[in-house]
Amino acid sequence: MVKIVILGDPNIGKSCLISRYVNSAFSTVDPTVGCNYFRKELLIDDFKIKLDIWDTAGQEKYRSLTPMYYRNADVILLCFDLSEPRTLRDISNWNNSIKTTLINPNAQIVLIGTKLDIKNLSMNELIDDLRAKYSYDYYETSAKTGDNIDETFLNIVKKFLESNPKLEPNEKTIVKLSQEQSKTNYCRFF
Repeated sequence: MVKIVILGDPNIGKSCLISRYVNSAFSTVDPTVGCNYFRKELLIDDFKIKLDIWDTAGQEKYRSLTPMYYRNADVILLCFDLSEPRTLRDISNWNNSIKTTLINPNAQIVLIGTKLDIKNLSMNELIDDLRAKYSYDYYETSAKTGDNIDETFLNIVKKFLESNPKLEPNEKTIVKLSQEQSKTNYCRFF
């Protein structure tokens, strides 16, 4: 199991991002209250990987709860809205919170720009500065159009697996499929 936690300000498209990835469909959703949980299985090179995805609320009144979700995370997606510069500036606050609470020293932190379909191009310099400051992997996505959603999660999980080479397959996390169960050499999403 790979524990992925989604963090960021309210109304930036975190829940829509997860809905698009898990359900392969765009839908507008009400703001998350507390946290929502999703499970997805991913097939990579004959291994079935179970993803536990935690969608946290971005509202200030729930911020005291979010550390309990990401403190043991394997991957943290630090999200901001590509159409709203304010959400990019708040990434530093989220990052500081992560650094003071995170227990897993090998956790992968990834920057995700949402709402690529309505990107404010004037944000490019701010994004470049942020990427230089943190050196995290960075992806731009659109839940509305589906652009770069599957590719982003696939790349994130592949990097997690590469950075954890001693991770042993077992029935709860990663399952090595037999030749009969896996007839293809490409990745497919369930």
